[in-house]
Amino acid sequence: MGEGPHTGGTPASRDPQRIEPYLTIDDGLSLTRFTEQLSPSHLRHVLVDNPATLYGP
Repeated sequence: MGEGPHTGGTPASRDPQRIEPYLTIDDGLSLTRFTEQLSPSHLRHVLVDNPATLYGP
């Protein structure tokens, strides 16, 4: 699990004077849920082909 720039609350409930703690996010679960939404060919495009196009092989 990772901690990242994910804070809690909604914009209306936030107090700009209060420092909010980061939420703990299960990165593995997030990736699993993401991959379940795509077909294998679309997954390859998103995770392999697109980055290769952008950054080079």
